[in-house]
Formats: sequence, C-alpha cells, structure tokens
Amino acid sequence: MRAYSLDLRQRIVEAYQRGEGSQAQLAQRFAVSDSFIEKLLHRLRTTGSIAPAAHSGRPRSVAPTEEPLLCALIEQDNDATDAEIAVRFHEDTGRTVSLRTINHMWRRLQITRKKDAQGQRAIAGGHRGRASGLFAGAAGTEGREPGLR
Repeated sequence: MRAYSLDLRQRIVEAYQRGEGSQAQLAQRFAVSDSFIEKLLHRLRTTGSIAPAAHSGRPRSVAPTEEPLLCALIEQDNDATDAEIAVRFHEDTGRTVSLRTINHMWRRLQITRKKDAQGQRAIAGGHRGRASGLFAGAAGTEGREPGLR
C-alpha cells in the first residue's frame, strides 16, 4: 500500500491543530483510519515530521549495479538454465545467488526464455531444479554447483 501524500498529511495536521474536530471526526472527514490519525500525530510529536517512514526491507540479492552484468549473461546464452547463469554470475562476481533469485530477475527484467523445438524450456541434465553432484567437495556444498545457495 502506498503512503498517504504529504499534502494530505499536512491538511490533517492543520485541521487538528485548528481544533476542527476530534481524531475520529478528522479520520472520517479525510477518509483515513482512526489509527492513521493517531500514528500521524504521534509521529509529529516524537520526531517533528509528518513524512512517511522509509519502508524497511531486505536488500536485493543482485544489486542494481550488477543487473547489467546479469542481463548480459542471460542475453549471451538464452538457452542457459538458471543454474548455469548462477554459476557464471558467481564466476564473474564471486557472489552466490539462488536459482529463485535468477528466476526473479528473468521476470523483473521482462526477459522471456528461449524454448526448444518441442516448446520446452532449456533444462540441465534432463531434469528441472538444482543440479546435483556436479561440484561436490567444498565443506557444506556437497551436491551443489558453485554460485548456488
């Protein structure tokens, strides 16, 4: 859900400070919830600001500066599987990414996958999912390719 505009927040605060109604009346007048008015006024009292708080969240696995590299890897070999792209990404950056992250990047960048003559997406080793047993040996990575989590 998007944050309410600063203009609306300012109008609510000004109306409250002029005594134009209770919190509940202002909530109804401005078509917002009672709890929004309460939180807005509390924020004003504690921080002196009515601006919305920044949305917290987990940083992306692939930084925006690395997206062009990932695009290039995908465009170089559109037949490559997610696992193969993850391995190449690891070789180029030293960072590991999950297959799900690669799949999200396909979607977010609106890149479609090339299909074979039977209309199937390219798959490694004749099966979908994580390749197994290809790069065993490192502690905790038995059965995983480098670059995969």
